[in-house]
Amino acid sequence: MRRFQVLAMYSVVVMSTLGLSIGIVFLIRPDTTTASATTTRSEMAIESARESQVEIENFEFKPKELMITVGTKVTWVNKDDVPHTATSTNSPVVFDSKVLDTDQRYSFTFSSPGTYKYYCKAHPHMIGTVIVKEHG
Repeated sequence: MRRFQVLAMYSVVVMSTLGLSIGIVFLIRPDTTTASATTTRSEMAIESARESQVEIENFEFKPKELMITVGTKVTWVNKDDVPHTATSTNSPVVFDSKVLDTDQRYSFTFSSPGTYKYYCKAHPHMIGTVIVKEHG
């Protein structure tokens, strides 16, 4: 009876975080619930860590410094009423959003470790840094 209660409680958690369809699979196969749920959560954490967002607001990049792992896609979103860019200071330029109007987005996937400083071409006092680490 205790095992059933633990599995039932675990199934509720899984359904609330992974969706009803995956939860039903765990209810049908309770003998694999623990291993499958742990694996799925780990995979989800890795996936969500592979995407990050920088908001451009009040003439600032937020966050100003972002630490990510190799393979992460970073998306800049302009929340200001004026155009901005996100342009690397590297030579040659590694990424350049071109001009982003209000609510426009630009994404870049970082494939190499390193420190990438960037700025807004229209407002050079706006600076930011993306630090890319190896998976670890």
